[in-house]
Amino acid sequence: MKQFFAALAANLVTIAIVVVGMILLVIGIAASAAGNRAPAVKDGSVLIVNLEPAAVRSAGPSLRSAIKAILAAGNDDHISSILIRGNVTADGYGSGYAALKELREALITFHATSKKPVHAYLVNALTKDYYVASAASTITLDPFGSLMIPGLASEEIFLAGFLEKYGIGIQVSKVGKYKSAVEPYLRKDMSPENRQQVKGYLGDIWGEVKRGIAATRNIDTVAFQQLVDREGIVLPEVARTAGLVDRVAYFDVVLSDLQAIAKRSGGKQVLTSKEAAKALSETASVAAAPRATLDSTNTVKSDSGKAVAKKNA
Repeated sequence: MKQFFAALAANLVTIAIVVVGMILLVIGIAASAAGNRAPAVKDGSVLIVNLEPAAVRSAGPSLRSAIKAILAAGNDDHISSILIRGNVTADGYGSGYAALKELREALITFHATSKKPVHAYLVNALTKDYYVASAASTITLDPFGSLMIPGLASEEIFLAGFLEKYGIGIQVSKVGKYKSAVEPYLRKDMSPENRQQVKGYLGDIWGEVKRGIAATRNIDTVAFQQLVDREGIVLPEVARTAGLVDRVAYFDVVLSDLQAIAKRSGGKQVLTSKEAAKALSETASVAAAPRATLDSTNTVKSDSGKAVAKKNA
């Protein structure tokens, strides 16, 4: 009899544990579903593409998610436009030109298919920042900002002098001349073969950057290269005159204009790029900033930019 009641009690406890577990599981699933619910998007919303966080990382789904969000915004009647701001944060391959090209093409596709404007606000933009921002239909540069587009460079660290000083010998077996991975341990400068291949791939990347910027900004690649070689750091008025930016203004002016555009498109009315450009050109201010020059010593200059071989003995 005792065994019967013991078995019954054990079964009741087991059933109670299962029931409680099932209840907790249902509550957890419901809470998870509620937490993953997409935020509500109001009419006239502006999608902000901030380049500073790891929004363009190749590791993980960040780059894919950013591209999917941009393309989905083109079909979303609640989104009136896109605003690009910030500076690209170095993140290995994720901040490389291949990842940035994909993000840039998504922005171009968004504007081409939806006819919605894409705005970019820049302060002190480097080459990568401007490469992405050049996909925008309207670019605004801060009056005290600048565009630093000195071309591309590659730096090498050579340890042969250090190793010789402490009597450390390096033995390497390699086949072919274009094998530069071990050069930092064997040489005190770049070999002619390594210099040739570095200039080659820098030239290819820089050529793609120039063609992309020239295509979206409707400027000549030769004129753009001449401007880069002459200025290095492009000041606001020079950038506006050269067609690199559409206007010079502060960020609060851009926000006011975006609010006006969003209000106009709140009733499912999508603004064309011409209407957005007209709205954004109503207010502009220009301020002069001190000039700056770049030191071009120890640089190897080519038509693809500047390849730098830095000697460290």
